[in-house]
Amino acid sequence: MTVESDVKGYLDAQTYNAPVFMGPVRPSQPPEIPYRCVFVLATGGPPPIPYMDGTRIPYRSERTQIRVRGEPYSYATTQFLANNIWSAMQQASSAMTGSYVRVTCDQSQPMYMGQDSYQCPEFVVNLTLEGVSGTIPNIVSVPTANLPTSTEATITTIDATLTTLATIVVPDGTRKRIEISALAESSAGAAMFKRYAVVRADAGVGHVAYQVPASDVDLGLGGAPDISVSMSGNNAIISVKGVSATTVQWEVLYTVITKGP
Repeated sequence: MTVESDVKGYLDAQTYNAPVFMGPVRPSQPPEIPYRCVFVLATGGPPPIPYMDGTRIPYRSERTQIRVRGEPYSYATTQFLANNIWSAMQQASSAMTGSYVRVTCDQSQPMYMGQDSYQCPEFVVNLTLEGVSGTIPNIVSVPTANLPTSTEATITTIDATLTTLATIVVPDGTRKRIEISALAESSAGAAMFKRYAVVRADAGVGHVAYQVPASDVDLGLGGAPDISVSMSGNNAIISVKGVSATTVQWEVLYTVITKGP
């Protein structure tokens, strides 16, 4: 097993409707190599750290690049795919095949690399995977408390009624940061949304400390669709509002980061 095959196996299990290839980017040659696809390439890393007694397997930090390519002129949907992959890799430490104790993205979001000669947008996610190729006795495990958790959710709306998508429990004395990426599609078009919110609860009373809409893009959906966060007691509620007399399919990825007890 190699770091490329480990990352490819993990991404294959996420069912992103985009084939994953190992190695450098190759030109589009449908159907074997479609426009919309993902490439995983190992890019080196610093020297391994040997153990003092010389009998154990060295600890390594391996660098890997994920290149995400979309259909021609599909910037928004390709960015959505790249964001989903970025969020999945941030959660990959405990799930990936191989002896990795930490998997981290090297940038705070996927980097846009421009378009190729076919006008296909490309994004890059750079990773560092830390660990060994065998079992290490006496290694200190990475704490999992308060790590970010990402969830994918879908819902269909048929009108402009505010509809609950997800409910997140916020214990007293706890503050949570919620980051949302959403894609809304109908037969008329689509729209992209990003939301950032901070919520907290004290003595059973919830508060939305702040909520910032960002990067909304209307791709022909029209109307006034929206996604928002509100509080009810100790529950943070993510809600969507569709378009009147229109069937809208929502695909939402939300990440929750907990601060406090």
